Amino acid sequence: MKKNNFIIIGTSIFLLYSNLTSAKIFTDVKENDTYYIASRYLSDKGVINGYVDGTFKPNQDITRAELLKIIFEGNKSETKNPNTNCFPDVGYQEWYSKYICTAKNSKIISGYDDGNFKPNKTVNKAEALKILGEFYKWEMTNKSNEAWYSKYIDFSKNRNLLINSENFDPSENMSRGEISETLYRYLANNEYKVEIFSEEIENKIAVKINAQDIEEEKLENNDKVISRNLTTPEIVKLTPGELKIVFSWEMPEIPPEQEETEFNSYLLEPTDEIISFEHKIDSKVDTILETTSKSETFIIRNLKPDVKEDDQIKDYLFFAQAFNGETTFNDAKVKTDIYDANGLVKSIISYPKDEDVEPIGNRIWKIFTLDENYEMRIYNAIGTCDLMNRSRNSGVCPYGLID
Repeated sequence: MKKNNFIIIGTSIFLLYSNLTSAKIFTDVKENDTYYIASRYLSDKGVINGYVDGTFKPNQDITRAELLKIIFEGNKSETKNPNTNCFPDVGYQEWYSKYICTAKNSKIISGYDDGNFKPNKTVNKAEALKILGEFYKWEMTNKSNEAWYSKYIDFSKNRNLLINSENFDPSENMSRGEISETLYRYLANNEYKVEIFSEEIENKIAVKINAQDIEEEKLENNDKVISRNLTTPEIVKLTPGELKIVFSWEMPEIPPEQEETEFNSYLLEPTDEIISFEHKIDSKVDTILETTSKSETFIIRNLKPDVKEDDQIKDYLFFAQAFNGETTFNDAKVKTDIYDANGLVKSIISYPKDEDVEPIGNRIWKIFTLDENYEMRIYNAIGTCDLMNRSRNSGVCPYGLID
């Protein structure tokens, strides 16, 4: 490997997960907007389609008819087109009649005292949660001397289904974005078989959506961030004992005029001692490195305790780097296999292609961190040395690879 001082140009962070089917990108909901993930998730599930002009209008108040539509579509429930009006003001040939009439027949709704349903009337937040709760048959407890809607709000708060739940006003109108967020969180909880919606769940869904965009070449440039919060990695608990980390690749055939890319992996210990191709064993013989032409194997015999410095906890950091050439991590099928005392725990594959970034080589791949309690946080992020989150003088980015 050449010991030059390289400068990384551009920043891109990408994470990998399995693909979704094609989801619609709404023109008025940008990647960093509040309801971006919810709108993409529900679009992928066929729950929402937006308007003919390509917008979603997340801040527009939702109507009673619209609410029933997204709830029925979210559950893929069967609806039937009626032959007659089920409410005086619900024409049986209207687009919403099948949702409203099915809901009435299922005793989810009953209408107003005057006998009408008022399909185009906006819904306040209490009403929206009641309809959602009755549809999904939430298990709730009635408390005496409380408002009729309290049990629906309590259920939603306890499962983290609401945005800004501390300031939740049941009398306010529910917007399209807000009800979409609540429904998305509820459906995601069911999908991942959890009760409480968490940032970790949202991060996994964000990764799926962006992996799909990469696959379908929907991303406009290489500066996209594939997660709302890269501080929320996948967490894996390892069995205490000796650990083995195998970093391997399969170099594709390249033309004679192209320089071959070199891939090197690095294990940075809590003390900032770095184990790499130049330093194959640590000072206390707790970690060793074995290398072949297409792999590098780290064996950690004993985990060292985390180090706290400048209010920052330093644990093990495992990352890799591509030097020179034009071959990407993805082209070379680079992967990291993690073994604990029970065998293979995780295989991490680098993704996506980064051919639009110059220079192609000299890329940093932050793979995971590991603390003294055998808890691993998998980041699988490709970018610059800025991904490392340690002191600029720690030696994390070898040979002065700092922008």
